[in-house]
Amino acid sequence: MRHSARDRLNAALAEMTLQGRAPRCARSGAATSEDPAERAYAADHCPGCPLLVPCAETGAEERHTFGVWGGVDRTPRAYARKDST
Repeated sequence: MRHSARDRLNAALAEMTLQGRAPRCARSGAATSEDPAERAYAADHCPGCPLLVPCAETGAEERHTFGVWGGVDRTPRAYARKDST
């Protein structure tokens, strides 16, 4: 049975939690901020994250259109420009 990207991400998150760890984006909330600068800050901290691949795969598989997923801000530029005015 093939698991979805979300299943793989959730399993990896559960493993981190059992180890007493959390991804940087979970601590700051910046990955889902309305502020484009905060999302950019979150994306800058994705490299090296052990969840980078399952997070990116989840964002792509579920076609997310807001927030940072696997180092990519999936928020449309028009939204980001509107938000920063």
